[in-house]
Amino acid sequence: MGPAPRLLIGSLEAEHLLVRPTRYEQAEPTNFYDANWLRTTIELRVGAFRAEYEGTIMNVDFVRFREAVKLLHETLRGEATFDPLEPWVLVRLVGDGRGHVEAKCTATDRLGMGSELRFTLELDQTMLPAILADLEMLSATFSVRGEPPFR
Repeated sequence: MGPAPRLLIGSLEAEHLLVRPTRYEQAEPTNFYDANWLRTTIELRVGAFRAEYEGTIMNVDFVRFREAVKLLHETLRGEATFDPLEPWVLVRLVGDGRGHVEAKCTATDRLGMGSELRFTLELDQTMLPAILADLEMLSATFSVRGEPPFR
């Protein structure tokens, strides 16, 4: 069995944000929105902070992020934003055009009334291909099911 699908921002040996979808929320959904929620484990290690918690994220949010990261990788300038419908974790990758990339992140442990941790991870352009590969594997493993009711 190959590696489990994930989205890793940073390095497992150092500071990082790790998002691991584990399964579809519903096995037999009745509509597009119910069909595409994923149970997800979110892990972070930044500075003195360590956390692991569960959340739900739509797979279409990973697809949108993948497209934005592709463009950032090509230009190294601008932003790629992961801003899911339920904001358990937010990521804004900001490229300066010279190969430096900042990952500005927010992690929320309970939506609406929980605690938030805001942190920044320093990356560079060499880490973008691994992020893209993670997003490709994640999108292939948890493909979008059905068609949205409107476009």
